[in-house]
Amino acid sequence: MTQDQGREELHQQRLSEAQQALATFAVQHSRLGNLRGITFASAVVCSLFSLKVPGWTLPTVSLVSFMIFLYLLRQHQGVIHREEQAERRVYVRRNALLRVTGGWHELPYDAVASEKQQHPYAFDLDILGKSSLYQKLCCAQTPHGKARLRSWLLTVASKSEIEARQKAVTEMAPRLDERQEFEAQALALAKRRLSDGTKEVIAAAVAQSKEQELPILAWLRGKPTILSSSFLQVVSFLLPLLNISFVTLATLGFLPHWTWLLSLGLSFLLLVKISEPAQSAFTALTLGEAKLGRYGDILVYLENARFTAPWLKARQEKLNSRSGIRPSKIMGQFQTIGAWFEVRQNGLVYPFVNSFLLWDIHCGRALENWREEAKGALESWLEIIGEFEALYSLAGLLGDEPEATLPRIQAEDGERPELLAEDLGHPLLAKSERRTNQLPPLSPGQALLITGSNMSGKSTFLRTIGLNLVLSFCGAPVIARQFQTPRCQLGTSLRIADSLSRGVSHFYAEVEKLADILKLSE
Repeated sequence: MTQDQGREELHQQRLSEAQQALATFAVQHSRLGNLRGITFASAVVCSLFSLKVPGWTLPTVSLVSFMIFLYLLRQHQGVIHREEQAERRVYVRRNALLRVTGGWHELPYDAVASEKQQHPYAFDLDILGKSSLYQKLCCAQTPHGKARLRSWLLTVASKSEIEARQKAVTEMAPRLDERQEFEAQALALAKRRLSDGTKEVIAAAVAQSKEQELPILAWLRGKPTILSSSFLQVVSFLLPLLNISFVTLATLGFLPHWTWLLSLGLSFLLLVKISEPAQSAFTALTLGEAKLGRYGDILVYLENARFTAPWLKARQEKLNSRSGIRPSKIMGQFQTIGAWFEVRQNGLVYPFVNSFLLWDIHCGRALENWREEAKGALESWLEIIGEFEALYSLAGLLGDEPEATLPRIQAEDGERPELLAEDLGHPLLAKSERRTNQLPPLSPGQALLITGSNMSGKSTFLRTIGLNLVLSFCGAPVIARQFQTPRCQLGTSLRIADSLSRGVSHFYAEVEKLADILKLSE
């Protein structure tokens, strides 16, 4: 069995395991959902009949049914969480299989970022967009991770940063399970369902035309609302007690049945008063990628993972540097509040719970308190997560490509700069289609003249050199047996596009690109 076959078999086996786990959780989900509906209906029916039928039997059955419902609700939430994790694992492992089998062209790509024709090399070398280096490498799921990977591919890092990333890539390349679990956790914000109803996760093949800020970040910068007032806090605890007391006394016959409507009316007026800030908090919590509580699992991993590479340890230490509560615990609190707010989406339960217990006020106040605790730190945590996503994308190339190796970046002084490569291959071609070539040593002032007939591979070889230089300068592995390069500015002129709107002919456009390359060499 070849290395390629072994990798393909490994990824296929991991995908099958994830699919089996998903099927198991789907069955549990259905059963618990049915039991929840039965117990809640029992609680409501017995409660209504207890208003007309004297005695303790029906109220007792109603209370027991409601307690069982709450227990099932918690169990169901746990099953849903595990089912969603299994969905994301299926998606991640299918993508990994596509990368090793040559089907990575089906993976999501960034359509907006592909329009970088003014960049020194991005357009010529297919760095971004469809069938690009970014599309093949990217395991990032969060906006921060995607932006970080794009930035790395479009800039030349310092020699020290390149070498630090190389050590981190070397450490994480064999840790496949960790990398895929991390990606699956980050995918929580991009979760979708297939239209045919099957339990599966998909991501848009093309990014939206404009990357938007997470709604929760804008809300975090806002000012406290009436939900955090001390007066409202006292009233929100007293009114539910009155509601429950009046209903209980009316049920037992100590008060007329209409008396509990008085306290319920006050509750309704109060809910109308706070409806706008409560809706604002609910929107921030639920819109798009605002479900940040699911990042708690990622933060737990980053807080406790054992790293040896300095690049990885430095970011782990930065994450844990804040005194007090750990980031994962703060995110766990957010997830708990989010679970409370999900009652809003239950049309049977929500009207009763909110009217009698002032549910919106309690949830909104809890979210306001969380905002004060997380403000100022959340964006930093997301940036760190994004850096790990970008680094793990580079590590995936080293783990999946049997011909990949880490390049040597020459010192910037004291050594004669020289670009050379042995068995150099195109990173975007499958191994069965890839033809490796030798690159003779090139020093400053020297040039390499490539000749050949049409369709003989001249442009492909130039892009092979360029793409491997891009990978070298961001700390990634290259497709070669040996690769050495000095750190330098990269410029290309392979694709020329005229522009009617700018009044630029094909000839002038080529002159402009060559001029830009000459400026880079100054």
